[in-house]
Amino acid sequence: MMRYVCCAQKTGLPIVLSEHTDPSLPDLLGTFPADERVVASSGATLIHTAVESYVPTYPNFLRPRVRVVPNTIREPEALAAPGREKDVKTLLTVACLVPYKNTSRLVEAFVGLAPDFPDWKLRIVGGGPEERALREQARRLGIEGAVEFYRWAQNDPFPFYREADIFVIPSIFEGFSLTLCEALAHGVPSVGYKVCNGVNEQIDHGKNGFLARGGHGVGTLPDEICKLMKDGELRERMGRAARRSYLSRFSNTVIHTAWEEMFYEALEIGPVPLQMSESAMALTRLWEAIWGPAQQGNSIPSKGGLSR
Repeated sequence: MMRYVCCAQKTGLPIVLSEHTDPSLPDLLGTFPADERVVASSGATLIHTAVESYVPTYPNFLRPRVRVVPNTIREPEALAAPGREKDVKTLLTVACLVPYKNTSRLVEAFVGLAPDFPDWKLRIVGGGPEERALREQARRLGIEGAVEFYRWAQNDPFPFYREADIFVIPSIFEGFSLTLCEALAHGVPSVGYKVCNGVNEQIDHGKNGFLARGGHGVGTLPDEICKLMKDGELRERMGRAARRSYLSRFSNTVIHTAWEEMFYEALEIGPVPLQMSESAMALTRLWEAIWGPAQQGNSIPSKGGLSR
């Protein structure tokens, strides 16, 4: 990210800096510390984020530059029929099977539901390092016969959405979830954790799905899923609402127009010069001459003596 900002600054071009993940996750993993994020963002003409709740994570002086534009996905060719009666119904999740996707919580939630809903299957679509552990978890909990694992063919999960009756996203970290957007586009009612930013903006609780308490523990996820499993009319009604929410908020037309408007605005504003006073520049150079490049957690004082 820093490389792109530096190039734009040197060439005198406006730049829209786009952030697609929960800002706390890269900082937590140590891949993109919070202070580097602020430095990079300072050189941007406009800053794009896909989720409204991420705007307050920027310092006050950067917030006027932030624009919120969600993601979109390709339009499905056919929709789901979540209220239709069928011999086997499907609870679907689509994810890369890594720890922060929290898929083990969904398996845990399904344990208490499976005995009361023998005509339902939990379908886990995706792959990753957690797959073996998830298979073992299902076996250990005695529900391996009701849990199916799939890798999507040719990177196309759309056939699974068309067959789904409920979509569940148990993540606790997301940017703007493309899989949840795909479920909404197909007209599938969805359940996720309220604590997960992004998910809590895509799911309108009680309208196109439900938001559960918990996340680090299973919480009320089984209860919210159960509401939909036992009521075909509710699934059908929420499925229609899901489709409407996609069309009004996340469709190609809506999102492509918003991106074009943002680019035109950045072009009109032009590049944003980075401003640093001569005294601040001198202090920074003195600090780095003595201590080397400033590290996260080490502050360069504005006045007075140096402290480390």
